[in-house]
Amino acid sequence: FTPLMDELKDIQLYLSNDLTSAGVASCKPIASAANENAAKVKTALNNVVAELSRVQTELSPSAAAK
Repeated sequence: FTPLMDELKDIQLYLSNDLTSAGVASCKPIASAANENAAKVKTALNNVVAELSRVQTELSPSAAAK
């Protein structure tokens, strides 16, 4: 998550200083890296959601009755 946030802040900084087409193009490598890290964060969050769902199922009263 931290690398993604750092990249997003860098993009914000680039664009706050230069909104010309050249300025936008200059942050393309950082945007590509941010997209890659966003995919990793999404996968990690999906894993957390799946694990929380598993724990919820284990702790539900119907699971305890089995």
